[in-house]
Amino acid sequence: MKRTRILFLVFLTVMIAVAFVVGRKTADNLELLQAEGFTISRDMNGVPRLLVDEPRQQIAIVDNKGYRKLNYSQIERLEIAFDGQKEAPVNYRIEIFSSALDDDRVSIVYENEWRARQEYARFRKIIGH
Repeated sequence: MKRTRILFLVFLTVMIAVAFVVGRKTADNLELLQAEGFTISRDMNGVPRLLVDEPRQQIAIVDNKGYRKLNYSQIERLEIAFDGQKEAPVNYRIEIFSSALDDDRVSIVYENEWRARQEYARFRKIIGH
């Protein structure tokens, strides 16, 4: 029993440390983005973070690996997506399609369907799609 507790505590400590490092790197990348002159007009939240600079008509996707910027005109298509399972759909996200992205799309994940649909509607209205 003691060994199980110790292993659990070690696992928990490692997970907390990883979360801290990822959060710190994301914050550093956000600072770099803002240092380039990107002004956050709207924070659409999600994972990775979806940010909007309305005056420049740009969006930015920020995570622990860096950031990617797109002009509104570079966004070719938007969709709501989810992973279907027998019990219920999960992993609701906004899919942003653009040939300017490495994989031609990026996914912004939300905690539930309601939040994904709410942010999707707001985002479409902001960028005019």
